[in-house]
Amino acid sequence: MNKLVFLISLTLLAVFILFTLYLPAFGSFDNKISNYYIKNTLKDTEASNSVSAIVWDYRAYDTLGEETVLFTATLGIYALFRRYRKGIKKKPIKIFS
Repeated sequence: MNKLVFLISLTLLAVFILFTLYLPAFGSFDNKISNYYIKNTLKDTEASNSVSAIVWDYRAYDTLGEETVLFTATLGIYALFRRYRKGIKKKPIKIFS
């Protein structure tokens, strides 16, 4: 079993190294979308801050989805730890009666 885990780890490491060798050089990445954002942010959104314009105007639904995931995770953590507060004694939940 240890040999299998070692071989899988070694294979994943080799694949990772091969993929990193084919990345473009730092600073040479030419992306059409980022060029569009840089050139048209002021014209499209009339916002002087291009970072805020990208987050709130161009990617608003994506940002809303991220906030929903964070809110749901926070509620889940609160629900898990709520039963361990001092002074509250809860009966265990019976799934089968």
